Order: sequence, then structure tokens, then C-alpha cells
Amino acid sequence: MATVKNIARSLVLRALGLAVMGGALAVGAEPSPSSKNAGLPEQIREYTADRESVASAYRLPASEVAFNRHQQLATTWLGRLQTIDFSALDPSGRVDYLLLANHLQKSLDGIARERKRIAEIERLLPFRKVIDALETARWQAAPLDCRTVAAQLDDLARQVKQLREDLEKQHKAKPDAASKPAAPTGSEKNAAAAP
Repeated sequence: MATVKNIARSLVLRALGLAVMGGALAVGAEPSPSSKNAGLPEQIREYTADRESVASAYRLPASEVAFNRHQQLATTWLGRLQTIDFSALDPSGRVDYLLLANHLQKSLDGIARERKRIAEIERLLPFRKVIDALETARWQAAPLDCRTVAAQLDDLARQVKQLREDLEKQHKAKPDAASKPAAPTGSEKNAAAAP
């Protein structure tokens, strides 16, 4: 769910943080080779691999299964982060910790926004759950009853056709903006008001 813009922003923030911390280290403190955040970079790599795996497996947009899996991933990793003693981390580790925590929270917030958006347009997508169920069955390589699937797809086609007709009726029922008289502009108002 991370966009290129978010990843780039995270990299810039990390670079800035490292530059600031690097300046502080250059002033007097030497980094310890046995730093307490030695496992954090490995955990970040592990999270990145997990996120890429989930993203490649759950590609259907607006899928409830995908939302749940992405939410589970972010929640699990936030829990793992909370087991790390932040005060024991060196400055670089703290930057990594905060960036990962921020990324995970933004992922959860994004999932919540997407769920809300889908709920708002749910009436326009009565067939979403059928598609979601069929796609989930495909992901799981579950055996399908061909007659049931055919009936579902036939019903889905009818729903799409009915929705299209309903939307066209609504569109035609609305007064066309071109048939309405244009509102007078400021200069036309002034000219009409002049004696």
C-alpha cells in the first residue's frame, strides 16, 4: 500500500535524520560496534519482505480479505516494535524505529480510509462481495462448483446491467446544465442595475 511518494518521503526523512545524527556523532561520540539496535535493521528487512509478500498475494483492490491481511501485518509489526526498548537504541536506531512506526500507523490509517471510502460507495458495488469471494477462492486454489460459479457470474452480470440502467436513468432525470440559463456575470448584473 505504500506509494512511491511515501517511500521517497521516508528515505528523505531517514537521510536527514542520519545527517543530523551523523553530525552529532562526529562532534564527539563514537558509534559502538555492539549497539543495542543491531537487530532493528534485520527486523526492518523482514517487515519489508513480509509487506512485499502480502502485497503480491493480495492484489484485488477493495478486497476485504486483503484489507484484513494488510491490517494484520501492520498491527503485528507495531506489536513487535513495542517490544523494543526505544531508550536503549542509538540515534540511528531511534530514527529507524520512528520511521517504521510512522509507516505502520499510516498503513493502518490508509486501510481505515479505504474501508470508509468503500462503505460510502457500497451501493454502487453490489457485486463486490461476489468478486471478492471468487478471487479469494482462486487465491486459495479452492475447488469450485462450476454451476454455482456460473450462476453467480450470471447474477453479477444482471446486477451490473441493472446498476448501469439505474445510473443512466438518474443521469437523464437530472436537469442538464446546458439547458439551464446561465447565471449573470458581475458585469451583466451591473449593466442590468444601471438606469
